[in-house]
Amino acid sequence: MAPILRVHVPFLKISPSKVARREHDVSTYEAVHVRKTGTQPRVMSVSTSVDYHGVSALVRFTRPHTVLGTVTSVCSMTLLAASHVRIFDVFGILGQALLPAVFMNIAIVGLNQVYDKRIDMVNKPYLPMASGEFSSNTGLLLVSASTAVAFTWGALSESTALISTLLVSLVLGILYSVDLKMLRWKRFPLLAAGCILLVRALTVHVGFFLHASPQPINIIPPSLMHVVAVMTIYSIVIAIFKAT
Repeated sequence: MAPILRVHVPFLKISPSKVARREHDVSTYEAVHVRKTGTQPRVMSVSTSVDYHGVSALVRFTRPHTVLGTVTSVCSMTLLAASHVRIFDVFGILGQALLPAVFMNIAIVGLNQVYDKRIDMVNKPYLPMASGEFSSNTGLLLVSASTAVAFTWGALSESTALISTLLVSLVLGILYSVDLKMLRWKRFPLLAAGCILLVRALTVHVGFFLHASPQPINIIPPSLMHVVAVMTIYSIVIAIFKAT
């Protein structure tokens, strides 16, 4: 006789009556099989459980609110710079920039978590590095993988502006977070504010604007100047709150 196949789906809710009927059917099948063959039927279990805890830790590691900010910046700069470009070309430009930008964002915030592990154990114990869900090696592996994906995808675009934006962002992230001699600028208020200002106000917006622009820019357009001015104020406020 065919073996019994039991499938355990922990996240699928089944009514108690259905469970009872299925258990009764299985028990009846086993009893008949024993009477006919004198042996117990083979039972195969297939587990379809999902490690939701691991997925949750990975999501927290990426700092979703920063990813949302990056997506918003890239999309807005692309639409601003390519406002007179055909919509299909805009999607192509956006596709070139969005994925490497998101992965570079993950690499930078991940690097910060690796070196802020002890501080986050007090201030942000829910983060996977601070809670012990991820080891330092796991964190560095995720940072390395994210960096590799960002630069690989950026290189495929053959856009100097995009690659330069990714490179400058990574360098500033290293200067800000890595705890080595002459680095970890976040310990010094002015240097920390300078990093935040350069990344959030200038590098991201100017870099992705230049990438999306259909032609070389000799003079900074007023629209980009307005964005940089607003984001400068915003970045100064962030720097102040981080320093206090």
